[in-house]
Amino acid sequence: MNSKNKKTSKKQAIVNSIKYAKTEHKRWVTYAEAKFNGLELSDKIIPNEHTKCECGKWILNNGQILFHIKSSQALSNDHREFHNLYKKLYDFMENKKKGNIFNKSIIQKKNEKVMMQYANTLRNLSDNILLSFDNILKEIEETPDDKINSLYNS
Repeated sequence: MNSKNKKTSKKQAIVNSIKYAKTEHKRWVTYAEAKFNGLELSDKIIPNEHTKCECGKWILNNGQILFHIKSSQALSNDHREFHNLYKKLYDFMENKKKGNIFNKSIIQKKNEKVMMQYANTLRNLSDNILLSFDNILKEIEETPDDKINSLYNS
């Protein structure tokens, strides 16, 4: 294998890892939406902490590269906020199960409005995360192999 192929493979490894993280985020969102819609899913499938999901692990493991990629500036913060908001929604959903026969319908109507606000904000954050991944991919693909190699090895 010549050095040019080796350099290209490092770049391709980064591209593949970004695509994997993006796919894992989409999978996580699908599980979260299923839980939001009432399906009983294990909390292990949908971790609340932003550092416990595959996307979060990828962000942590690739910080040295992300630091140099202009389009990645919002990714970490959006991802952390996404999980924080999901945790609030999850806690809210757990708390809404409380109540008694007299006030449950009033609480339920109020809860549905709040839950929809959370869900809409989560969708917007998720869209931002996916857009960040797309922009990062484009920037990586447009970056010369030598520069990628220097970032990868630093």
